[in-house]
Amino acid sequence: MGKQSQRPVGEESAGEVVMGLRESFASGKTRSYEWRAAQLKGIIRMIDEKEENIMEALEADLSKPKLESFVHEDFLGEVFMWIGFKGIEALDET
Repeated sequence: MGKQSQRPVGEESAGEVVMGLRESFASGKTRSYEWRAAQLKGIIRMIDEKEENIMEALEADLSKPKLESFVHEDFLGEVFMWIGFKGIEALDET
């Protein structure tokens, strides 16, 4: 597998990113429904796959009990992703 060279984000490269994002926004062009749906499904899959890691990190960093982490970060995170998914479905139908 080839190694990609990445330069650190500095003033110049950050400015290039911002300029590109502004041009994209000004064009009015948006990503496709399929791309957005894939991103949301990927986040849901990551939450499922990394559930234990997320809860352990919240417990270690914030002393957050695992049950609270599950309810607030895991379960509600997935719920919000599905709500977003349904929202982009509705937009795609219009």
